Amino acid sequence: MDWWIWLIVAIVVILVVLAAVAAARKSSERRTEHARERATSVRDESREHQVEAQRTQASAAAAQAEAAEAKLEAERLERHAGELGTEASRSDEEALERAREADRIDPDVRTDDDPSPGDGEVGRDRDVDLDRRRDADFDDDRSDRPR
Repeated sequence: MDWWIWLIVAIVVILVVLAAVAAARKSSERRTEHARERATSVRDESREHQVEAQRTQASAAAAQAEAAEAKLEAERLERHAGELGTEASRSDEEALERAREADRIDPDVRTDDDPSPGDGEVGRDRDVDLDRRRDADFDDDRSDRPR
């Protein structure tokens, strides 16, 4: 074989090797570009998730603030209810004491130390007005009779 045939074979081999290297490089560049695009997409999704997570955290913080506010309001109302209960008890005691005083003053009410069977209060189980009406009816019956 002549030298020029070897030259052509060498040139063809070099061209084939260069074409293979170029194809490999182009394929590598396509893979790299695809990886960049995918990384950009993943970063975008990550930012979206971060924003959503921040919104969720803000909602949770707002809910906690509302719960704390409701708890404070409930505690305030509970204190107020306790104050009203104390005031009601005090008023009830005052009313009972005034009723006892009225019973002590009223000559028609027996105020012995025995508890009354009706309501547990001393001398309060009798209906004094009913007794007075009965006495008045009895007195009226007597006045109708001739003497």
